[in-house]
Amino acid sequence: MKRKLSAFIIFFSTAVLLFNLCGCARRDGQRVVIYSCLESFRNQDMIEQLQKDLPHITVNVQSLSTGKVASKLKAEGTKSEGDIIIGLDTAYSESLKDYLEPLNGYDDSLYLDEFKIPGREYAIWERYGGCIVINEALLVEKGLPEPTCYEDLLKPEYKNLIVMPDPKSTGTGYLFLENMVNFMGEDEAFDYLDKLVENVIFFTASGSGPVNLLIQGEAAIGLGLTFTVVQEINNGMPFKIIYFEEGSPYNTSSFAMLKDRDNPGDVAAVFSYLYNHFIYRDKALFSPEPIFKNQTITIPSYPQNIVYGDMTDINDIKHKENLLKRWRY
Repeated sequence: MKRKLSAFIIFFSTAVLLFNLCGCARRDGQRVVIYSCLESFRNQDMIEQLQKDLPHITVNVQSLSTGKVASKLKAEGTKSEGDIIIGLDTAYSESLKDYLEPLNGYDDSLYLDEFKIPGREYAIWERYGGCIVINEALLVEKGLPEPTCYEDLLKPEYKNLIVMPDPKSTGTGYLFLENMVNFMGEDEAFDYLDKLVENVIFFTASGSGPVNLLIQGEAAIGLGLTFTVVQEINNGMPFKIIYFEEGSPYNTSSFAMLKDRDNPGDVAAVFSYLYNHFIYRDKALFSPEPIFKNQTITIPSYPQNIVYGDMTDINDIKHKENLLKRWRY
């Protein structure tokens, strides 16, 4: 009898253990995976808000570059581990739209008309604009005037004082290149860059590189993102934002759900939260340039009523590939 009882206990215990392991595997398998191309501090805020407002859903936020996300999705398609993408360069979302779940059930009436996506495969997450940033203290120290136009950047007095992101490795660099091509003409833009390179210290591998070099006092003039510069101004750096008459070059990033998810209910719940709630918080705190009607900018020191440049073809991947083939710096 004791042997039978012992055998039953062992069997029952094993069954409970297997049930618990299976249950754990199911719960882990039901987590929602977000591929995020946002900055680390924005990812952290997103994680905190999701944990607070959707505590019953396990969300794994993976920080990846926009190029890495695009290459993963191109290779893996709907078999990708990621359920939601956020902050992906819109040109990539457009090229990958066959893998994305249509958003027909989501209201896009608050978006500015130019940011409504006809096929609804994805939605715009943000607009981020570029600017010319100067370290006023360093220019004063060197007795140099502020540049007032792109032609000024070619003046010999600015030699080894300018820094620009590399368009091949950064979206920031590419938006400046695209804008130059649009207002100068393609051949003329590369002729201009042939001259500009004489004054450029080097082309940085990251979009934040120019601002970092200005912080370190190694450069006086940078081509950077407005919201990054504003953060440093609010941290006390002696920076000034300049827009040339051609306007602020800009790009957009987007967010979407992948098709054919194992846990569509949880994925939809997380995406709905991002779409209907968190996006407005992110715009108010971090990336405020307008994509919505009646959107206001409340971040201190942020420029108001920004005039934007001509960004025709910014979302054309083939056009981008052709321009980058010509990049030789």
